[in-house]
Amino acid sequence: MAVRNVERGEVEKKELVELCGGKKVGKLIVMKLDLEDLESVREFSRQFLKDFTRLDILVNNAGLAQGPGVSKQQIELHFAVNHLGHFLLVRFLKDLIQETSVKYSKQCKVINVSSEAHYRVITENDILDADKLVNQDGSNLPMLFAYGHSKFCNVIFTKSLARYFKQDPKANVGCYSLHPGVVSTNVFRHSPTIVRGILSMLSLYFLKTPESGAQTQIFLALEKNEKLSNGGYYKDCSAREVRPVANSENVQDRLWTLSENLCKDFASL
Repeated sequence: MAVRNVERGEVEKKELVELCGGKKVGKLIVMKLDLEDLESVREFSRQFLKDFTRLDILVNNAGLAQGPGVSKQQIELHFAVNHLGHFLLVRFLKDLIQETSVKYSKQCKVINVSSEAHYRVITENDILDADKLVNQDGSNLPMLFAYGHSKFCNVIFTKSLARYFKQDPKANVGCYSLHPGVVSTNVFRHSPTIVRGILSMLSLYFLKTPESGAQTQIFLALEKNEKLSNGGYYKDCSAREVRPVANSENVQDRLWTLSENLCKDFASL
């Protein structure tokens, strides 16, 4: 379990163990990972590859939505945390996922938690305008657009990954993105006060519980790859359409190249 705050992670680990009622269902290990800092992503990956020899399912669930800001590497914060940190993490771990599938004849998966907010992004220029992402504090982007943009990158990156893993006919790796629903979590904890106030009122009647919001992730993790659409986007445990621009291999390749360039100083372990 990769977490920003290890102390809080250990508390959550204890709660999960207690929920299992003492049953031996596996071993849960808490490791530090701050997606806002590419150096932290690299350090986590280095330690993970040192400690573990297989990786069956990777769920990229972290995300944030807040006002203007930049990451440790001076990249617009939503793009940095919601997409770029996950991109670098998968870049380091994809070979292990592939090897696990081949060596153990396993169906492996990469599951990226996106959002229905990605529909706010319409054009190719909206996605790939690097001037809006690098050395910007995000003040040139409305919060919901910046959040939606980063979540559309999750959708596009998932499709790129599906193409990447298909190059190895021996590996069975499925890649999926999803909308969990509007869930009552702390993803909007740093949003403007008015946004948090509205969401707090909505949570009483309309927002999903974390347990309900996790159902599509669980479905994708447990369902067989052959019954799913590789590279597909899911909501409420069903495949859904995305904007056609996401299916452009040119757009997918350009986002991959942009992401590689932004991570180049942290590309080696």
